[in-house]
Amino acid sequence: MVKAKEAVEGAVEEVTEKKAKHTPITLRAKYKVIDRDGTKTFPEFVSEGDTVEEVLAGLEFPKGVNALVEVTVTRGDKSLMKALAPSRARLILENEQKLKATEALKAAFRGII
Repeated sequence: MVKAKEAVEGAVEEVTEKKAKHTPITLRAKYKVIDRDGTKTFPEFVSEGDTVEEVLAGLEFPKGVNALVEVTVTRGDKSLMKALAPSRARLILENEQKLKATEALKAAFRGII
């Protein structure tokens, strides 16, 4: 009986240790802007968090961007890059409707998030 209690307590400690080792999610979004002078700039926006909601809340992406946006999501040693259409990028990155944005990001980067 004593060994069984110790085994259960040991298993509980293992589970809590595994939960503590959470890998953060990093999101990078960048797009190309051409000035009137013809100068190309690539603004880049980075956010990091433990959950998708934290990542989207920490991202300071400008509103009204009408350009193809290159989005890279990294979690641990896995990384996935996609070029998002302007409408899809606005839906995910502008944070107006948090539930739709979260679901759209999870759908776009299935397997990483």
